[in-house]
Amino acid sequence: TLLAGTALMSLGMLLLALATDVGPLVYAIRLLFGLGQGALFTGYFTVAADIVPESRRGEGLALFGLSGLVPLAMNAVVSLLHVDDAALRWVYPVAAALVASSLLVVVRLPEPAAGASSAPGADAESVWRALRRPALLPVWLATAAFSGVMAVLLAFLTLIAARRGVAWPAAVWLPYALGAVGVRLFVAR
Repeated sequence: TLLAGTALMSLGMLLLALATDVGPLVYAIRLLFGLGQGALFTGYFTVAADIVPESRRGEGLALFGLSGLVPLAMNAVVSLLHVDDAALRWVYPVAAALVASSLLVVVRLPEPAAGASSAPGADAESVWRALRRPALLPVWLATAAFSGVMAVLLAFLTLIAARRGVAWPAAVWLPYALGAVGVRLFVAR
């Protein structure tokens, strides 16, 4: 999962250097990137959950989640550096190389022993049955609503701020990032 996710995400980021307008290529690239990112988040959080002691798993995963906030900082950095459009197209290939370089660490991660991380009854059919329990419907609906709202916010917040005359549109991410970091650092336990 980590190898495939890294390859897909790196390829998607690398291909962004070829995009000149919003069209089928951008959608295909975004699909590659999204598949890779989804695989990586799932894979890395699984590895972290396996490593962190069970008694501190919530705290460990909250702190590990700080790594997901690093890309948000890139908005502010690119904005502060006043990177023009022509130079910005090369930010993604550089980021792709950095993501791809993580393979040097990923290939050294030990595979868990066969069956070591599987709970009794954790076969695909029993997991699917558990996920379809009616009691989980509110959780699924809340998750879909929250992720939909966050997707819109993440996609359009900087653009909306710029159109409303905010002097430094990327700065709108600071309160979000600082709040998320604060919760993880000071309340994770």
